[in-house]
Amino acid sequence: MQVLGLEQFSIAHDKGSSHGLSRIIRLAYHEHGSYVPLLRSAFQLWRELEAETGQVCGAPTRLLWRCTKSKTMA
Repeated sequence: MQVLGLEQFSIAHDKGSSHGLSRIIRLAYHEHGSYVPLLRSAFQLWRELEAETGQVCGAPTRLLWRCTKSKTMA
């Protein structure tokens, strides 16, 4: 497999969601129906990695996202 990574800013920049100590992974994606099964599989693999290493890789939390009707996505 070959992978090409493109980045707008220099490596290790502080302008994106990959900056800082926290991350968010959401199961609420509307782009394509394949995202949720892929993410469920990823979460299972994280749990397996945690079991194998004895290390906690993430702390699941809940998120409530509310918006007015005028701001909902089409």
